[in-house]
Amino acid sequence: MSYLVYINGILIDLDESRPLSQTKQVNDMARLDNRQSNFTNNFRARDTENNRRAFGYLGLVGNQSNIPYQKNTAKVFDSETGEALVVSGWANIRRTTNGMFEVFIVDGIIDFYKAIENKTVSDIGVEALNHTKDLPTIIDSWNDDKPYLYIIADYNGKVYTDDSKLNADYLVPCVRKSYLWNRIHEYAGFTYSGDVFQTEKFLNNFITFPKPVPTTDPVVTLITNQENGVLTGGSWFGGLGGFNSFGYSPNFFPNNFDTPEANNNQFSNQINIETTGTYRLTAEGQLLFEGGSVLKEIYWRVVGPDGSISSQGTIDSSIGQQAIIQAQSGDRIMLWTLTYQSFWGSGSISTKFELIVGYSANFDEVLVDLTATEVINQIMVEFGLTAFKDKSTNHIVYKTLNERLQTATILDWTDKFLSRKDEKYQLSNYAQLNKFKYRYNDENATHFDGSFTINDENLRDEVTVFQSKFYAPDNRESVVATKPSFLFKLWEKEVKDDGIIEYKDLDGRYYALRTEFHNIDPGFILKSEALNNEVTFTNAPFVSYWRLKMQQIIFDNYLPIESILDKTKIVEDEFWLDIRDVSKFDFDCLIYNKYMGSYYLPNRIIGYTPGQSTRVELIEVDYFKELDVPDPIDYELDVINDNPIDYVGCQATFVVDTNIPVGSSVTIKPFTYAPDGLGGFIWTEVTMVNPITAVYGGGSVIVVSIYSLPVNLFGYKFKLVWVSNLFETIESSLSNTLFVEETCYVPVDPPAPELTFLTITNVETISITGGLRKVKVSYTSDLTDTSMMLVATAYNQSLSGLAQSQTFYLAAATGFVEIEIAHNSIAGGPALHTIQLNAPAYGVSSNIVPSAS
Repeated sequence: MSYLVYINGILIDLDESRPLSQTKQVNDMARLDNRQSNFTNNFRARDTENNRRAFGYLGLVGNQSNIPYQKNTAKVFDSETGEALVVSGWANIRRTTNGMFEVFIVDGIIDFYKAIENKTVSDIGVEALNHTKDLPTIIDSWNDDKPYLYIIADYNGKVYTDDSKLNADYLVPCVRKSYLWNRIHEYAGFTYSGDVFQTEKFLNNFITFPKPVPTTDPVVTLITNQENGVLTGGSWFGGLGGFNSFGYSPNFFPNNFDTPEANNNQFSNQINIETTGTYRLTAEGQLLFEGGSVLKEIYWRVVGPDGSISSQGTIDSSIGQQAIIQAQSGDRIMLWTLTYQSFWGSGSISTKFELIVGYSANFDEVLVDLTATEVINQIMVEFGLTAFKDKSTNHIVYKTLNERLQTATILDWTDKFLSRKDEKYQLSNYAQLNKFKYRYNDENATHFDGSFTINDENLRDEVTVFQSKFYAPDNRESVVATKPSFLFKLWEKEVKDDGIIEYKDLDGRYYALRTEFHNIDPGFILKSEALNNEVTFTNAPFVSYWRLKMQQIIFDNYLPIESILDKTKIVEDEFWLDIRDVSKFDFDCLIYNKYMGSYYLPNRIIGYTPGQSTRVELIEVDYFKELDVPDPIDYELDVINDNPIDYVGCQATFVVDTNIPVGSSVTIKPFTYAPDGLGGFIWTEVTMVNPITAVYGGGSVIVVSIYSLPVNLFGYKFKLVWVSNLFETIESSLSNTLFVEETCYVPVDPPAPELTFLTITNVETISITGGLRKVKVSYTSDLTDTSMMLVATAYNQSLSGLAQSQTFYLAAATGFVEIEIAHNSIAGGPALHTIQLNAPAYGVSSNIVPSAS
């Protein structure tokens, strides 16, 4: 029996002394991180004129054939039956020797992997991801099935603006893995199918833009670009902007412009703003005057309709300096220079005025270090997939391990069985401990890694069977716009000596994450400080890490692998197979052999040659075994704030959404409204000597007695915290505000001596740093003990009593405390406070005095 081999459409003359044989495989179960193709042995083609022409006269002196270096299509048919062994293969001409051409052929998944070989994700064409980042684009990504989504999470940037709104400038777009999967297959010219691609776990699966969206080169709308200056001999071109005590000033925009954004229809050097937004003013060049004087400084000022000045500054045109100017509709931008009486000289200044539209989120530029092959292999390992390519078409069917090992078609090869030739007991690429690992910012971190074990003491101790290309977040939770978030670090924070926080960009961080939409009532404000606009939203996608921990991935996708790895048995059995058995075989099955009394997963058909027995590598399957891997539950604990907290008889009832175990101890953390150190106020945790705790009794409520907090004018908010036995911390978002009644406070310490008076005697300012003022408050009392707990409360009068700072101190009977209060009010002037000291354990309050201002 012989074969008909066609290479590039030419029938090849074969050397029948070395018959062609084929090895077939799809995914060697010894490797989870690799995918294999079918291949033939090295067979020989005779040195005939036909073959010389087919191979470009290889081996002859002076030949320049490209055949060994290109893709050569190959087809292999059985000459007697016409059965196709290879329909779409690659022929590789290895060498010419002893008057023969040595050839081997590869087929199967090779076409797909060759099509994307050495291609980055940028190379495959992801233009649909590119966009200009602004507020409408961010909001639109939430409402449409776009390939990217702005997921609200803590990226370690400036989460909130200076006025406590969610900062859009520190959000990044996240790309759907399903989009990349689709795009890569389209680029390769393949279609695919598989039940897994319709699941929530696949569709709700993202990776982050790997670095912050750059804000150094904004996308702009040009409003005008003009020039003015003097010619040698003293004549001006472009016109004068007016005369002042310093001399004549050039008119920087001498030509009329009138756009929907701005115009100069009224006066020289005045720009009238029509559209609220962020503008960029650029000036380049300089004027050289007689006597050596240089004009290069241009002054600007934003004036409101009422004449108030909202901002001002200077730019140096000699270095092409820019000013970023935020202006409201109705504002005027005034320009002027300090010029000279004599305008004899030369030079010019070009001036450009633009509206900043947004910032370019260009995926083509950032996905250059992520290859298409890495994305395909990553997703295949995450979901435990095997690819079955159709022999005749460019279609791939993907099957999970569960589908391969639990629901596969059974082929009974009992009648084909000849004998058992070999039996092995280890798959060498595994170990006793087999790890699935993420990348981390801290190279020593392992908190979201996973593993499974094999009970075989003869295996090596451990091995990493899968190293993810993607990062896991830091295991630190914060609350972003009322919802908890792990830390997906794309910025590094650095606190300067003056207390200013600098945010440094990080690069190459592809974080895996999911999302969950939440309603926020009555709404939250999303603001761009860079673009000076904002929008209120009530429904948005918040980050979720549901089922993304590696141990959860193992539990969801790799439990059936225990059926072949526990007491592993890899056998080579000899079968008598005909051409039809091999040509139609696709490995999407299990083999049954009644003589051996087991089911087997076919791993490889080794060197099939017509008319000869064939060895098949099989892995024994134990249907009744699955990995003993605990399912890491995604515990949740959140406060539902639809209604005020029920508070009766010093007992607060929190309505919760939780799946923590009944009987769990929950810590109730109080928060009070306090200065943020930047002139504003935030909810800050109150340090408790004796924590407030409650026991979760099941259902949707947690009831707790709250009587150990002092009366607070603005009330308290609370977080509910649960720590599992595995030291996994689950923390709720902030609750609604609760006003603790004074009658519900009881001392938690033993009875203290009587205290009859507490009097503030003096208040003085010690220092002012940034937005904070440190104040020394001196007092006297008749307490005879060595110390007492004081609460210093500062009320901000400039905010009509709506802000309050409160600090706890351990203080002597007569002495002083130092407190920090906001130095600047929201209105911009010095913040006026009144200060009062309280000794809660004794029920005594001091006199109220004004702070030093």
